[in-house]
Amino acid sequence: HAPETNILCFAHAGGEDERLRTAWNAAGDGWLSLTRLGGRAVLRATVMNPFTTRADCLATLDGLAALAAG
Repeated sequence: HAPETNILCFAHAGGEDERLRTAWNAAGDGWLSLTRLGGRAVLRATVMNPFTTRADCLATLDGLAALAAG
């Protein structure tokens, strides 16, 4: 759907959203919150900095993938 805000909700395919959120936030690389969509816990990121780049977003996803693999 077309975005209406600067909040992005997404889920890890492995369903480890709570564990990933806790690990990501503890590492200090950023901050993610958790919400429920359709009864499922999903990660929630709010992008506030107007200088955020695609590379920044990809680095977050790559970091989460590394946490999930480790």
